[in-house]
Amino acid sequence: MKRIITSCFAVMAMLFCLFVPSSWSDGNYFTRSGEKFGRGVSNVVYSPLEILKSMERGFEGDQPYRAILIDPFRGIFWTVGRILVGSYEIVTFWIPQDPILKPAYVSASIREYLDEKDDPRIDAP
Repeated sequence: MKRIITSCFAVMAMLFCLFVPSSWSDGNYFTRSGEKFGRGVSNVVYSPLEILKSMERGFEGDQPYRAILIDPFRGIFWTVGRILVGSYEIVTFWIPQDPILKPAYVSASIREYLDEKDDPRIDAP
């Protein structure tokens, strides 16, 4: 039993050495780890807002029937996805990584919130 535990720790240490150095080279390790942890907590806490966000997009698209019948289920799907990704980012915060979801947060800026098509309400940079 002791040998199995020792070999498991050895494998974990080798995997840690494989993945972490590439993450350390991309800026400050502690800053990126903290950002990942905060992103994960934010995604778990604010994930129910995805339902409202999905319904709001349906109303903006001049399809109120869709906003009432279809978009709540789409929002639930995105809520579950955001909870899972947020949980993953909380558990693995010690390995810095770029955001998995786009937008990274539920309450994103207006440029990320609107569709990426040419929208006359925003100016392109």
